[in-house]
Amino acid sequence: MRQMSIITALGLAFLIGATETLAGGIKISGPVIELSPSTYDFGTLAQESLQRLQVTIRNSGTDELCILKVDSDCGCAVAELPDSSIAPGDTLVMRVTFTTRHYSGRIAKHVFLKTNDPGAPQARLTLKAFVRSRVLMRPAALDFGDLPRGQTASQVVTITAAAEDTLLVREIVIPNETFENHLERHVERDSTVYHLRISVRADAPVGPFSARAVIETNQRSAKHLSLSLKGQIHGFFKAEPTLLALGQLRQGMVRQRSLRLIAQRPGTHHVLGAVCSSERLNVHVTPIEEGRIYEITVTVPVEVPRGKILAKLRIETDDPDQPELLIPVRGSVRRARAEGS
Repeated sequence: MRQMSIITALGLAFLIGATETLAGGIKISGPVIELSPSTYDFGTLAQESLQRLQVTIRNSGTDELCILKVDSDCGCAVAELPDSSIAPGDTLVMRVTFTTRHYSGRIAKHVFLKTNDPGAPQARLTLKAFVRSRVLMRPAALDFGDLPRGQTASQVVTITAAAEDTLLVREIVIPNETFENHLERHVERDSTVYHLRISVRADAPVGPFSARAVIETNQRSAKHLSLSLKGQIHGFFKAEPTLLALGQLRQGMVRQRSLRLIAQRPGTHHVLGAVCSSERLNVHVTPIEEGRIYEITVTVPVEVPRGKILAKLRIETDDPDQPELLIPVRGSVRRARAEGS
């Protein structure tokens, strides 16, 4: 009984000793790396700004910590170490230089430290920021939709510089056969603001357009701003829809799809004929209202082989502004279903 009490007492003494050791902090065997901070958010920064940060590296292990290599996932973050080894319990300071370059919006970049710590062979420092563009252009794309020839349309783009910058627009390159532009410069509060009005010309050529305007500025981070422009100019007739989708069908099936040409202004013009670039497809023109509305039907006959259908439907009219309309025709023919399946 006395022997059991001695064993119990020794066990309690061991547990108490272990608890005291835990309370004081047990050093893990081997090197252990700790970064402070391991993540840093710079907040809102301007483009091309430079920031410096000091990061403390601590070895909380029992053996010497070796930094074998320091690297980053971009050239925007550069780290410098005064030494490559840290004794147990010691620290050193890593100096980090971070540049926002031409980034825009929320970013996260990383510095990697290759170490001999078996629990963290590659420690990571995360750098975060929201990068504010020195020049903002809103919107970055203009969609003019469908326009009848002879009708003009305008939209305005606002170009704003950061308060500490003086923005100059040096040149605007834009397709002159379709567009006109007018630029006005203002000062609003502490910012330089340009209002760029882009108009579709009344004599712009008929057909779809997908163009790009380039605005050259004096800002290094926004030397060339790119503005997307799209829309379609039609003549007397407008096609609805502008693409004829046949969908998927099996061999031996017959399918028909139709579109309509609808007059967009007073007067009359006529459809002279319609033909498909794929001779296997049949085309039929039906006047709904002579000179004003026509229905064009495309038929896929039973003998069309398997494969994709990529064709153009060419519709001829007596409209001098739009003597022909080209409508894409898309679809596919699959293998016939086996009997009993």
